[in-house]
Amino acid sequence: MVQDNRKDNQISQLKRENSRLKQKLKNYSSLLHEGNNAIIIFDLTGNIIAWDKGAEALYGWNEDEILNSNIFEIIPEDQQEKFEKFIEEVQEGGAQDIYESQRLNKSGEKLDVWFTYNMLKGSDNEPYAIATTERDITKRKETTRKLKQREQKYKSLVESLGAGLIEFNLNGKITYANPAAKNIFTSKTSTLLNKNISDLLQSDNKKIFKDYIQKLGNKEKVNFELEIKIANTNNKIISVSLTKNYSIKGNIKSYIGILEDITDIRRMEEEMIKADKMESLGLLAGGLAHDFRNILSIFMGNITLLKMKLGDDDKIKKRLKKTEQAVERAKDLTKQLKSLSTGGQIELQETEISSFIKQSVKLSLTGQKQIDFEYHADDDLPDIKIDKGQINQVISNLVINAYQAMDDKGQIQVKVEQESERSEKGFVFDNDYIKITIQDNGPGIPQEQRQNIFEPYFTTKSKGTGLGLSTARSIVRKHGGRMEVSSSVDIGTKFFIYLPISAEHPQAQQTEEVEKTEGKVLFMEGDSSIQSIARVMLAKIGFEADFVKDINIALNKIKQNRQNNEQYKAIFLNPQLPQTQNDPNIIQRIREQRPDVRIIGLFNEIKSGEDPPPEFDAVIDQPLKFNQLKSKLAGL
Repeated sequence: MVQDNRKDNQISQLKRENSRLKQKLKNYSSLLHEGNNAIIIFDLTGNIIAWDKGAEALYGWNEDEILNSNIFEIIPEDQQEKFEKFIEEVQEGGAQDIYESQRLNKSGEKLDVWFTYNMLKGSDNEPYAIATTERDITKRKETTRKLKQREQKYKSLVESLGAGLIEFNLNGKITYANPAAKNIFTSKTSTLLNKNISDLLQSDNKKIFKDYIQKLGNKEKVNFELEIKIANTNNKIISVSLTKNYSIKGNIKSYIGILEDITDIRRMEEEMIKADKMESLGLLAGGLAHDFRNILSIFMGNITLLKMKLGDDDKIKKRLKKTEQAVERAKDLTKQLKSLSTGGQIELQETEISSFIKQSVKLSLTGQKQIDFEYHADDDLPDIKIDKGQINQVISNLVINAYQAMDDKGQIQVKVEQESERSEKGFVFDNDYIKITIQDNGPGIPQEQRQNIFEPYFTTKSKGTGLGLSTARSIVRKHGGRMEVSSSVDIGTKFFIYLPISAEHPQAQQTEEVEKTEGKVLFMEGDSSIQSIARVMLAKIGFEADFVKDINIALNKIKQNRQNNEQYKAIFLNPQLPQTQNDPNIIQRIREQRPDVRIIGLFNEIKSGEDPPPEFDAVIDQPLKFNQLKSKLAGL
């Protein structure tokens, strides 16, 4: 009987609690419904015991349809395990204040919600139900998802930009750098973060950068160029477009820079300017070369005449021989001048290679008193065909690089030797070849730089152009040769030049003995000094000469000579004189009067191995040489 009374009391208490709960729910619901909140109460077994109007509006079921149903009816299957855990945490007192989860509405659609909870206790202070306040956040979640998608889209665009993008705060600290910025600075992106932007700039560019930041104060964007320093490589020139980044409150919170590496563009522009200057210089050099060779012709002619008057053992004649060699070297200088106006084509001539290389090295070391120079050459090296001016440029470049690498103090060894065919490194010569080795005992070239040293514009010098070695290799290749390098850090560097040996060998030098012949020639040359030299040389050979400077006078002379039954045995003509250059039919006009006469061209430059222009029967490469002049008149 006592037990029955106790049970009845518990049931009565529960009914009273439910009645009070419903009244509280009604009061709370009227307040919370205005905020689109739903209130749901379920007991500890999950049975729904209260369902307000907000819940009805949110999920679609009315109170009569849902009461006494299990709360899991509105929990998606993939969320039920998580919700069970939530109930356990509530009972144990370890639950969070706010949760995000999903619910099912009457139509079976998933809704995103957040909810808070309260543990409901009876008068005996024992928990008997859980009340949740829930709000639909589906639209907010969708908006957030779209924002994240848009953010990822923009991030992908920024990450894939060809231009570098960098962000730094008001103190200059870098807070973001995309992969393109990493490539510009040749650094991992992460290592740029938290660095100060000024640390990446050359010292003289820091103030420039600061000035542009100040200019940005009243502008939306500023554009400028800067030079940045890159570790272990050349500095770079970058184009910068700088803008401001604002906070929500409208204050400047950071700066965003769009960077573009324009180093190659600027170098190309510089090279174009240089090319224009070189073109102008080439025109000037061509004129200088012409005048200079005329002067050399006078020197060479007078030396030849003096030698002819002196005996073989005369000491003065030996000195004249050295002077003659100096004139030959000066002639090579005129070829270098001329190459400026012809694009640098090689002009081969037979060269005694050993003495030539030794002389080139000594000339390059002029004034370098702390450089110890050692030279070795094989005996009886054959002459080879080279462009003396250009190969001298190669040797000079390598020697200067060597002593600069040693800070103008150290040892340079040069070896010239003849070797046989080699194919182990991918190239073969038809004949033996000359191997030139230039070695220094400097700091050597690091491995990471060695593979780039022949690339145009690569340099480790602060004021270098990066064109020296690439030009040198290009010249050697034009000669049909090859250039290689071997280097060890802290030991030194060796450069190897391989030049092919021509199968042909130069003829022995002719002596200057005079074989008398007779006749008369017409000599058209604008320089009276050269005329004077030629007159004496021709007389020594046995020829009388008429000298003219004008083509019309020359034609009249030919006509008069024929009318007097005198025939010129040869006509010398300088086609590089302005007057003859302006008359393309000059040879034809001469042939019309004298079809059988030998016409000899006086050229300031003849490329070795080339046949004479077809309109000429023979050519002479000035300055005038006695034996050469004599050979052209042989047989007349």
